[in-house]
Amino acid sequence: MTLATTDPKSALAKGGAPAHVARLPWVDQARTVLTFLVVSIHATIVYSHVGSWYFMHPVEPGLPTKIGFLVWEGHLQSFFMGLFFFLSGYFAHFSLQRRGPGGFVRERLFRLGIPLAFFVCVVQPFILFVLHPWSATGPDDLGAAWLRYFTSGQFVGGTGPLWFVETLLLFSLAFAAWRAARPVGDPGRPIRFTGWHALGLGASLAVITFAVRLVQPFGTSIANLQLCFFTQYVAAFALGVRVARRWDLDALASIPWAVPVALVAVLMGPILQLGAVWLSLPIAPGAEPAFAGGWNLAAMAYALWEQCAGVFLSLGLMALLRARANRPTKVWTWLSDRSFAVYVLHAPVLIGLTMLLNRYYGNPFVFAVALSTLAIAASYLVADLVRRIPGVKAVL
Repeated sequence: MTLATTDPKSALAKGGAPAHVARLPWVDQARTVLTFLVVSIHATIVYSHVGSWYFMHPVEPGLPTKIGFLVWEGHLQSFFMGLFFFLSGYFAHFSLQRRGPGGFVRERLFRLGIPLAFFVCVVQPFILFVLHPWSATGPDDLGAAWLRYFTSGQFVGGTGPLWFVETLLLFSLAFAAWRAARPVGDPGRPIRFTGWHALGLGASLAVITFAVRLVQPFGTSIANLQLCFFTQYVAAFALGVRVARRWDLDALASIPWAVPVALVAVLMGPILQLGAVWLSLPIAPGAEPAFAGGWNLAAMAYALWEQCAGVFLSLGLMALLRARANRPTKVWTWLSDRSFAVYVLHAPVLIGLTMLLNRYYGNPFVFAVALSTLAIAASYLVADLVRRIPGVKAVL
């Protein structure tokens, strides 16, 4: 999945396909960093028991430790998948302009549909019936178990972390249908984006997120899609398309106030986040905290912190990488070329490592860092080996 940018002025002036396509190194770096964070948050859940994952360590930490993990996981959740969708929306615009709606759909079905089908049909059953981390042995008849997986409809929610690929495919199909019905016209005036716009965007997302969580709070999902986070994802993809039409990604990443506001989000974020958690106390054992969703102040405060932090941290990460990591190197290029394969394949690698480490236990924060590091390294090694199989590199 090569990420590229364009000469926006010549393209927007004509309202058509970009005249020039050039690779932006910092965007490849952003994609790699976000992949690191995806593996990290899944490894962290193993020891935190905060969030949802296939397999967790049997020792559940106490509430103070969970709250410590919540700060890390909550800050990641506030921005990293939204930034993935934003970048995807940005490049989807130019891809559709080059290929047309029909060609764009065929390309998305190939690049996203094949990895999604492979995960649902092969990787997920491998996790469930071969690795089977919940007990020492899996089902006796693997063929019968695999068949039941499909006939029972279990496969519908068998996307695992590839819910992102599934959602991106759905967004892409909807975008192609929209463009087929309403071709691109005059892009209008270039976007003007200020700090007040960023704050307004975060507040608007918070209000809609709060409303969604009245019926889809934390901990709920439909076919493995956690709709409590989807307000940001939909908006991020749409904003990526809008920036592609009316501005330039490199210009957005050059905003001078982006890094300072991100630093404020990092320093003040834990205080504001824990303030929302404090409003949820006391938390009954086994019950979802008030900030998870519902008509209460804690849920509104958490959504407001989360969405504003997500906007600021996304802008800050893009600006930081553009300023500090905008040169291609052999290491960054190697990592970037394998990042999508890591996203697709990291789940069984992480689960296998967790099963090996399961007999050991100590400080959960130390073990979470160790598992994250091992899982990232091992996933890139597996991705490199898999991509050597003839034909695989075309989709991974």
